[in-house]
Amino acid sequence: MINLVAELGRRPMTVQQAADFLGMTHAGSKNYMRDLRHADLVAAHESTAGNVGPRAPIYHLTTDIQRIETFIADLKAQKPIPRNRTRYGTLLERAEKDPSRHLHVMQDDTHYQPPMHRFKPFRDGLVAALFGPAAGAHA
Repeated sequence: MINLVAELGRRPMTVQQAADFLGMTHAGSKNYMRDLRHADLVAAHESTAGNVGPRAPIYHLTTDIQRIETFIADLKAQKPIPRNRTRYGTLLERAEKDPSRHLHVMQDDTHYQPPMHRFKPFRDGLVAALFGPAAGAHA
């Protein structure tokens, strides 16, 4: 964000130019521009040039140096939010840990078929209620 503010100080930009500058998607740079608009750091003006696209807004940085410095100081003061590094495991691992979880795999779905020795075969409760116990099972 600080790099974007510095670049906007050098030249006005469209959302796509900001995305190219930051190396991110159009949607990501659109969110950055929205945040800068809410902070009253940029103003959008409609483009009349044909090379930018029809009516693409061009964003100009404000001339209020105090507002820019305050915004950058606030950005630097924010601590990054730590990412949640919890590993949830695969569906198979979660089904092994929690017996109430059921893993349903189609018989012909061989690319994700779990090894049969890991699970004791059982009939789903809803299926048993609708169709009775499995063949060969004693109630």
